[in-house]
Amino acid sequence: MVLRHRSISHGGQHTLDWGSISASFLSLSSRELREPNWDLVRTPLVAELRKKIEENRAVVITGTGVTANLCGRRAPPQARGWARFVIALGDECQRIFQLGADWRDDVGLSTLSHNSPAEDIQKVSQRLLEWHRSMVDKSVASPWELFNHIAWLLFSDLRVEDHRMAEVLDKLGVPVMTTNYDTLIDVALRRIPLRLEDLAKRGDGWSQFVDGTGFSRHSRYVLHLHGIFYDAEDIVLARSTYQETQHIFLTALSSLIKGKFTDFDPENVRTTSLIFVGASPASMCDLHFRALWRVMENQSHILPQKHYILVRSQEYELAMKELEKYQRPGRLELCPVVYGTDFHDLPSFVACLSADFTIPGSGFSSPGVTGSTSEPNLVLPPLPPIDFDI
Repeated sequence: MVLRHRSISHGGQHTLDWGSISASFLSLSSRELREPNWDLVRTPLVAELRKKIEENRAVVITGTGVTANLCGRRAPPQARGWARFVIALGDECQRIFQLGADWRDDVGLSTLSHNSPAEDIQKVSQRLLEWHRSMVDKSVASPWELFNHIAWLLFSDLRVEDHRMAEVLDKLGVPVMTTNYDTLIDVALRRIPLRLEDLAKRGDGWSQFVDGTGFSRHSRYVLHLHGIFYDAEDIVLARSTYQETQHIFLTALSSLIKGKFTDFDPENVRTTSLIFVGASPASMCDLHFRALWRVMENQSHILPQKHYILVRSQEYELAMKELEKYQRPGRLELCPVVYGTDFHDLPSFVACLSADFTIPGSGFSSPGVTGSTSEPNLVLPPLPPIDFDI
């Protein structure tokens, strides 16, 4: 439900009109934000996030939940998750090349559910991806009918229908990266799409882009970590392209997290936190990020760090299970933060992360399942070896 002109009382001390707050805060011309769940907003983890954003020690990495918000209520399947994108990609190939209905029956995708482990989803999706590629290779003769080029058909017609998600991200004033192939967030923010490969082409590309306090020119760009749909051959899609791009990915992200220190002081380290917005728990455990957490864990004794993923309440337990194998309490912490039950709860929650936004009421809700970390004394297993056999 979208709220309009609803008054909110807090302890009888004051009354606020959330509809007016959201409209004036974002200069929204047509539709206001949903009222957030204040119990999810007034938590210690949200306070941490606000502080890091205010201190320019955070970077947002957007996922398909942001694209779904920008598309509006009728977001197509390819804008609602990587596994769904792979399925839509296969459907498009089947349509174009008139393949039989049974061409992928033995892949096993039908056995997966939303509660399946992230690595299982990735494993089957990659298997489906390779199956698509092999079938397409047998069906085409033109080099322009390469498998990755079919992605263009899925994303070229997407349009921004709702700008609220972009407005709240812009208000944060932090660098924006994305693992998405589409450019909806770039269009909505009126920024230039930039790929990691664009930085790598210049020897000083990354240093030109980053300074000691964050991104020196971040307000001009959205950095695409896995490529852009209209550069089909460079999309990080199959296992082989993950391998080919791992070095540049690790160089870029580890440099960003560690930052630059003219006088390195282990007692006063200020690392940058990654905040995943609109991403699934599987996004933090894909081939690239698994390698990144391993690198960061090896350096966490001198570079303690904390990263966050905003999740729906129904994803919380799965997120804790997926991320626990990478946790090193006090050194490397990956923290799920519940924002609501639906992707469309994201804009109002993210709006509350801005330092310019005063959260009504005082204090925090007591740490519990929502907005809290895992048990601090939990004994965790060692990290698995990094490989691409998922």
